[in-house]
Amino acid sequence: ALGIAIAFLYSGTGSGDRTREVDMDGACSCLVAVPSDAVLVTCSSRLDKACTGLLSSYQLPDSLLTYIERGDLASMKRNSVAVSLHYSGKLIPLYVFDIDGASDAAVGFLAEKVGEFGYTSQVDGDFLLVSQSETLVKSASRHIDTEVSIADAPGFADAVESAEGDVLVFVPHLHTRKLLPVVGGKQLTRHAAFL
Repeated sequence: ALGIAIAFLYSGTGSGDRTREVDMDGACSCLVAVPSDAVLVTCSSRLDKACTGLLSSYQLPDSLLTYIERGDLASMKRNSVAVSLHYSGKLIPLYVFDIDGASDAAVGFLAEKVGEFGYTSQVDGDFLLVSQSETLVKSASRHIDTEVSIADAPGFADAVESAEGDVLVFVPHLHTRKLLPVVGGKQLTRHAAFL
């Protein structure tokens, strides 16, 4: 069972043939790097606007938010960022930073700082992938290489088309049972099947 689970994790999901192209601009530009098994996905069109609400909600160290706010990552502040949660016994966040046009110094600084907090990071094309789980970072990189992402999830194209704003949240209903025990109390969790 473990071998099958690992093979499934490393193979990615979906055929890579999209039946419908999803517009991945603005806040959604980082979503092409989010693996298709995400339990919840949030994204913001600007890194500097994401600090107080989006990033502070997902275990990113406060000192890292301070570096962003005080301008150490000035060349990245207008770039998008996404955070996705993935279930592996517990919910683990994956941070995807758009580094297109960012200075090498800013990208290196961010990678160094997350490393000091025990996070793994990897540059893949125009993205810096960061997580506490090295396996999750490698999985995201494989999904980029195979052009399979959350954009291939059923109904995702409709969700993106109907959403507007600088900060967006997408919750695949198929993963409600995994998500609710973590974010909801017992009252809400018992309705997970219905939701």
